[in-house]
Amino acid sequence: MMRAYHDKRKECGRYWNEESPLNTGIDAWARKRRRRTALVNLRKLTFCGQFAFRVTEPATRA
Repeated sequence: MMRAYHDKRKECGRYWNEESPLNTGIDAWARKRRRRTALVNLRKLTFCGQFAFRVTEPATRA
């Protein structure tokens, strides 16, 4: 995803085990330009490799 986002630069071809450098870059871009949260999330979802949802069952009433 980093290669696509940054026009296929070779230095972005490594693997990461920590916070996504793409998300870190998008967050920095958003802070610098005072972008809305919705736009930040759109950019992250546009370039994410995968995402997952956590679903929990609501607590039952006794």
